[in-house]
Formats: sequence, structure tokens, C-alpha cells
Amino acid sequence: MQWFDQVGPPAALAWLPTAEIAGVAELCLQDLMAAKDRNTLVDTVLAVLDCGGSLSQASQRLGVHRNTVLTRVARARQLGLDFEDPAQRLSLHVLCHALASLSDDQG
Repeated sequence: MQWFDQVGPPAALAWLPTAEIAGVAELCLQDLMAAKDRNTLVDTVLAVLDCGGSLSQASQRLGVHRNTVLTRVARARQLGLDFEDPAQRLSLHVLCHALASLSDDQG
């Protein structure tokens, strides 16, 4: 129990049914899911969202140039990820977290 006290609210992400959430992504983000570079795009969008929208912080986290992050974000937007829309941001963040978690488990 003390571990949850130390981690705080982000501990809730560990309890998400990631496989089920990823199944939702298959339905609502079909263009992204069909993309060959989807794992890279998901990891990039997740980093940007985790960093509060900061491309510079996300680039440091990912170990790539800021322009690379910018290019990947533009591609993700073309594939239907509109994380600038506050009504969608939390949902996309959870979807990306689930997809990245499954990708980590498989890779």
C-alpha cells in the first residue's frame, strides 16, 4: 500500500485493462493502427502528452531531435490523433498509454 502512496494517481494506469483499451483503438483509430510506424507515433504522442505538450521535453525523453518529434506529431495528426482538442486529450493519452504498454510487453 505504501508504494501507491509514493506513486500517487499515476498508479491507476497500472490497473487499466490495456488489452481492452487497445481494442478500442483498433475501432476508433483505424488509420493509426494500420500505419507501419504506429509504435513510433504512439510513443511520440505519449511522450508529448506526458510532458504537457512540450516538444523539447518530449524530444529529450525520446532521445531524438525536436524537429523529429514535430514531424511525428504532424503525422499522428494526419492519422486522426487530435490531442490539441481538450475533449479528446485524456482519451488519447489513455489509448496511447495502453498501446505503448502492450508494445513494451510484446517487444
